[in-house]
Formats: sequence, structure tokens, C-alpha cells
Amino acid sequence: MDGTNRRGFLASAAALAAVGPAAAQARGRTLIRNVEVLVGDAAGTEHRGVDVLIDSGKVAAIGKALPAAGGRVVEGRGRILMPGMVCGHRHNWMYLGAGATYADFYAWQLKLMPSATAEDQALASYFGGLAAIHAGVTTIVDQAHAHQTPDRVMAAAEGHLKSGVGGWFNLQLGQASAIRPGQTLSRKEAFTQRQNRAQPRDWDSIAKLKAMFAGTNVAAGCATSPGCYGRDVRAIAAEEIGPARAAGLGLITVHTGVRAPGAPRGAFGHRNCGILDLDDAGLLTREMHFSHAVELDDAEIAAMARTGAKLCTTPFEDADTGPRSPRIAPSFARADLGGVAAGLGVDSTGAHTQDFFEIARNARSTLAADPVSFDALGRWDAAKMLSFTTERGAEAVGLGHDRGKVAPGYRADLVLLASDEPFFPQQGSLAHRVLNYATRAHVDSVWVGGTLRKSGGAMEGADIAALAARLRAAQRRVARDMATISFT
Repeated sequence: MDGTNRRGFLASAAALAAVGPAAAQARGRTLIRNVEVLVGDAAGTEHRGVDVLIDSGKVAAIGKALPAAGGRVVEGRGRILMPGMVCGHRHNWMYLGAGATYADFYAWQLKLMPSATAEDQALASYFGGLAAIHAGVTTIVDQAHAHQTPDRVMAAAEGHLKSGVGGWFNLQLGQASAIRPGQTLSRKEAFTQRQNRAQPRDWDSIAKLKAMFAGTNVAAGCATSPGCYGRDVRAIAAEEIGPARAAGLGLITVHTGVRAPGAPRGAFGHRNCGILDLDDAGLLTREMHFSHAVELDDAEIAAMARTGAKLCTTPFEDADTGPRSPRIAPSFARADLGGVAAGLGVDSTGAHTQDFFEIARNARSTLAADPVSFDALGRWDAAKMLSFTTERGAEAVGLGHDRGKVAPGYRADLVLLASDEPFFPQQGSLAHRVLNYATRAHVDSVWVGGTLRKSGGAMEGADIAALAARLRAAQRRVARDMATISFT
């Protein structure tokens, strides 16, 4: 991105942040006429042959023969209208390495971070937000954990905002390595730099992120540092979770898996996924959002349910990461059965499908991997399973009060599917048809907060082919710079 494009990119993102919801979300009136509404709740509620009125960024009414009252009219042609989906865990920066293969992810990440410029991070985040909308995902939790310097953080946030996708931009604390292209250093030294703790500059960045996102459909959150695993929970409280709460952050994400080897009592990861360690210190609250937690046990589920803590499963990733148990199963089903709000996520945007319908189908298939989840598989219908991407998915990122359903008063985050194409089945419940047959290719139109972002299968206001060409050029340059960094 040259200087002129960079200035224009930043100016447009800044303008979007400054004007607030009234202008940024196009608060006009739209009538979507003659649709089959899949509400998105676990009960599979449907409204057949109805109109949906959007006004001031929200669903204003659902009913027969609603008046347009001078607004725009979209002919639904009997197609399925469903809520925009919610992805609870993804890394948009990974578009800079999409398709790359690596034997050691963390070594690859440590090399990519200094090789990607602020302009690269802005482009990847912008493209990633558009890719989510293109797939019918209107709310994301972007786990920003490869942004080496504050200017890279802010550039990525600007890209997220410019894309129009809603949700959370969660900055991982402590990403402050000093590695540079052309450098050779020992693997031990490189990985020591990865284990950083929260830095004062992190809180400066978060303050700026909050100001940037004020009045928009994006909020600032944070993720605990790579160095927190195995540390005394009192230090984590003082340096990370306590300041995050003081900053008013509504979502604090934690990557967790299994017990940290050798972690003493009172350290995060001493017991299983570390959730009880945090609970003992009073750190388990409704803002806490855990990713993966493949080995989640009954005591941890009970603690999460009691405190309102949340979970996101990334089924393509988590099905491969159960390191010590023959039950290698994502934990969302066990969590949900125990009263924990659980959702689904893509995780690696560079390695896994961006088709969120496929993510839901894959999540269902993983339920057969352990007895408790298998029992859920036998009792859950398509509507329940799909709700992990809609109503339940929104609850799992702390946003269930205003999205995840097609209902009056909820945000007009809507997806119109081309369900009238010849090979799309016309029998069965709407939830059954969507879960089992819909793909990203069926996403015809998408509204985010009432703004039409995709129409007739094409993105609105974005030259995707040109952006893809720029991204591929950035990927090649980043890969070349990464190749100059050696860990011995």
C-alpha cells in the first residue's frame, strides 16, 4: 500500500469511526418482501411468507404485507432469511499467510510478526472482515495476537472497522518481541521473547482502540498474554485481568487447553485447563471467554456456569488437539449441557474453511468423539445445532441481547440465502435445510446493522479482485522476509 493509499485508507476508517452509528450504519428503512424467516433460536422458530422491515439499523417488524413507507424494497422471492452468524474466534492477520504450511506454528508466527508491516496488517484485517461478511458472518471476535508494535495494532483495527463487520477486536497483551527480518538467533531466545507479559503500551493501545470504536459496531477487548500460562494467578490479576476490567473491556479472551506442565498450586494451568485456578482467585466472571479448552472437565464447566464465563470451540482445530485423552472432542456440547454459553469459531483464517455452514456441520460431526457429546448428538435437532452460530453464538460473545435472532428490536444483521436455486431442497424445516445444505455460495445478500454489505452475491463498495491481488502481493513479500529469519 503506497503512502497515498495508506492515507486514504486511514482517512476513510477514521471518518467511519467519527460519524457514529447514524451515518456509518445507513439508518434508512428497508422492506424485505416475501421471505421465509428462520429466527435463529434453538427452537427453530419460523415465519413463512412474511415481510421484514428494517428501520434505524434494527428489525422493526415481521408480518404480512408490511408497508414500505418510502423505504427501499428488496424482493425476497420466497428465499430463506436468517440471522447473520457469529464467529467467536478467528485471526484475521493470518490472511497474510493463507495456505502456508508449517511444522511449528509459533516459530512461523514469530517470523511473520516482524515481516508484516502496519499496511499489511490493515489490508489483512480489512480483507478478513469482508471475507466474514461474504460468508454470512456479521459478528466476529478477532483475536489480534500477531501485532508486534502499536502502529500495527491500530492499522489492523482500522482495517476491521473499514470492513463493516461487527463484534470484538481483542488485542493480545504482551506481543512485543524484538525479532527483525534478517536476524539469526537461537530458538530458545526467540521463544523467550514470545513469553512476554502485558506491557504498558498495551493499555495505551487499548485506550486508543476504545476511542476509535466509540459509536461503531465494533468494541475493544483483550486476550491474556502468551506469558500468563503457568504464572501465579495473583500476578495475572494485577497485570492483566484487573486492568482489563478497570478499562471497561467487555470481553477478555483466554487461549487454554490442558494443564501447564509443572505449574505449581496457585498458578494458571495447575489444574487441567486452568479455569479453577482463575476461579479460586475470583477471576472467573462473565467477561471471561475461553477458547478451545478441549479437556474441559465437569468441575470447570460448573464453575463457568456459576460465574457466566463463556466458551468458543473451533471444531476444525480442536478436533486435532486433544493431546492426552482418547476423547478428542471439542467441548462446546459438554459446556452447553452444563449451562455454559458456547459458540463456534474458525480459528485460523489461513488454514481452515471460511464457510461457516461447514464449520457448524463439522462441529456436529465431532460430537461422536466422546460419550457425553454423543448423547447430545442423539437429542439435538438441526435448529439446536445451528443456534451455536446464531442465538447461542451471540450469547457466547456477550452480545446475545441485541443480535443472533431475526426478531423485532434486534440488530438487522441478516443473511438472505439463494435457497430457490434448483439443487437446494425445498422440504423439511428451514433449520434442517440450512444446516445440511447451505454453503457460502448460497449467501446472496447480507445486512450488517441495517446496511446492505452484499447484494446479489457481490460485495457492496469493495473491489474484491483488486484487494485479493494486493493481498497476494503482500503475502509474497512477507514470505520472502520471513525466510531471512533463522532460529538455530
